[in-house]
Amino acid sequence: MTTLVAGAPLLAGGPPGWVAYGLLAVVTIGGAYIISQNMSEADDNADDMLNNSDQSECTGDCAKAKEERQKKRRDELEDEAGVEQKTKGKTKHGEKDGGMSEADKDFDSLEPDNSRPIDTQYGPGRTGTLEDGSKITVRPGSSDGRPTLQIRNPNGRQTEIRYNNGPGA
Repeated sequence: MTTLVAGAPLLAGGPPGWVAYGLLAVVTIGGAYIISQNMSEADDNADDMLNNSDQSECTGDCAKAKEERQKKRRDELEDEAGVEQKTKGKTKHGEKDGGMSEADKDFDSLEPDNSRPIDTQYGPGRTGTLEDGSKITVRPGSSDGRPTLQIRNPNGRQTEIRYNNGPGA
């Protein structure tokens, strides 16, 4: 004879403990199912947060901190490249070793928003914007043939860093 108690089948006349094992199994399986569902929901929520996170949603203190990081990294890059005003124009120039691979690393280190691929007369490059409104572009060539990282300030001034195909290229 089979009896149903709290969702667990009890077998009349079975060995002692079957009832306890049956209830334990139902509770364990049910609890595991609930835990599994909660973990799955938490995983889905985490995936949604990662997939839907948009750097452009950074506001307030987050945007200010990012702008400060970008400014610090930009100053470091200009020091590394020995950027200086070499002409009477609006462009400061500098140079570094490492070729296109170093130019790409430096572009990424500035954490630009809205980064996207572009086609240039020198080949494929990328462009994006910094928190202060500057536009940043990396491209595999320039008028003198070297890969270039270009930062155009909102005021019209710009910085160009040329990358020699030396060490690290």
